[in-house]
Amino acid sequence: MITKELLQEVPQDEIVINVSFDLRKLYLIPFAYIYLKINYPKIVKIFITQNNSNYGEILGLEKFRSRIDLSRYNVLTYIHSKGVTKPNSKPVSDWRALMRYFIMHKYDDAIKVFARGYELYGVNLFREDENPANKNMYAFRHSKYIYRGNFIILNLDKLRSKLCTVTIDRDYYSVEGLWGKLTTIDKAYNAHSSSISHYNYEYPSEKYIL
Repeated sequence: MITKELLQEVPQDEIVINVSFDLRKLYLIPFAYIYLKINYPKIVKIFITQNNSNYGEILGLEKFRSRIDLSRYNVLTYIHSKGVTKPNSKPVSDWRALMRYFIMHKYDDAIKVFARGYELYGVNLFREDENPANKNMYAFRHSKYIYRGNFIILNLDKLRSKLCTVTIDRDYYSVEGLWGKLTTIDKAYNAHSSSISHYNYEYPSEKYIL
């Protein structure tokens, strides 16, 4: 289960989770709620949104942004159930493990780079101007750079106000393109570059855990 994989050994103090449900399976909501609260004591809030494939991660992030008091936090970690539609894909599983390693296991590194003036932390920072073909990628409609895979840590002391007020476009790729609206690329730290297509190629942990 991807949820179990993502939420194991979380170093962050609190977890807020959004569960996206198909309307035909609303009867499962109480069971999901109980499972999450029992197994993950760091969860302080669970949101429920309707599954809408056109909007991707937007509905959950909008609810989070409108209902959580971000003034209580200095750092925000954002992850999502990457690969839920490809549960048997080894390349995507490796991709998820790569991102989780740097976002969870290397969390202290993010705090250190924030002390150096950075405002975003993630892996596979991807610039629109690196390749002319990138201009055709949907996420670049929203910003000049993205973190491929979209697991990210934000320095809220620097970005809180913008995160609360910036427009989230109603587009499947808008959350991936959101972070580039918050700050300039020189404030975005890239912890690792794999330089492969993670949908198509495996990427064992030996390539980044030394």
